[in-house]
Amino acid sequence: MNENEASDNKSLLILAHTFPVSETLTEKDIDEWMNADEQQEITDDMIADVVENYEQESSNDENCVNKKEITHSEGISSIENTIEYIEQQEEATPRILMTLTRWRNIAAKKRLSSHKKNIKDFFK
Repeated sequence: MNENEASDNKSLLILAHTFPVSETLTEKDIDEWMNADEQQEITDDMIADVVENYEQESSNDENCVNKKEITHSEGISSIENTIEYIEQQEEATPRILMTLTRWRNIAAKKRLSSHKKNIKDFFK
């Protein structure tokens, strides 16, 4: 392992310790995780399966294009309900609430700007 990899692994370990998980990760765990691909044997059949599955997923994605678009008003309402729910939970953190509030504000701005008319629209 070179210096850059060691530095990257230490950075990942520091980042991993910020996640709320029940197990404590060690540097050895990060090394194993980062080097797992090097230890895996890949056969021609495995490569063919990956390619075939990718092509099937691509065609499935094309079929799912007709998804219903959520309006800004619906988004705001959903986010406000989510904020109310999370505020009632003891696991709620200020960071989560601030993030959701930020998304609610973004949706509100988008809703407002979608209702505004540009002066050029009146001259069409």
